[in-house]
Amino acid sequence: EAKALGLGLGLSVVEAKKIYPDVIVMMPDPEKYFDANRRFRELLNKYTDNVVAKSVDEFAIDFTGSPAIRSGMAMEEIGMRIKEDVKKSLGSYVTINVGIAPNRFLAKLAAGLNKPNGMDRIDHTNLRDTLSKLSLIDLPGINYRYQARLNLGGIYTPLQFLDSDLDKLKRRK
Repeated sequence: EAKALGLGLGLSVVEAKKIYPDVIVMMPDPEKYFDANRRFRELLNKYTDNVVAKSVDEFAIDFTGSPAIRSGMAMEEIGMRIKEDVKKSLGSYVTINVGIAPNRFLAKLAAGLNKPNGMDRIDHTNLRDTLSKLSLIDLPGINYRYQARLNLGGIYTPLQFLDSDLDKLKRRK
């Protein structure tokens, strides 16, 4: 809710109240977050045992050889079932983003395309089209400083980044 109002991470309460005076600030409750993380992991483990927590609210999941894949379910169907299970298990107010891709980087990018509550797929059929609509800063792991370094190397867009020679990128470290 706060993000939709323009209240991003790292804002102080004073800054948040300047943007949205009626903001309600809640005290952190780490035990609640860890409990939700545990319940979410248990839910995901029903689909595959290859679940890696990337943070308290982010998981990377490899479905290779999982019972869900062996049963013939499409990844989008698995994603929808997980979203339904999360609502049943954690509450209807909990939304998740699902990114489907051949690797973690693209899956994280796909998961962030249509927040909140999105589900997107990036693969060889739409990679270039997807990247053509983004800026470098939209890519996971690219902050303003890294974008500036890429710009110094003549890379200004995600497609230029994709098409860059690996040796050129290594020299720009």
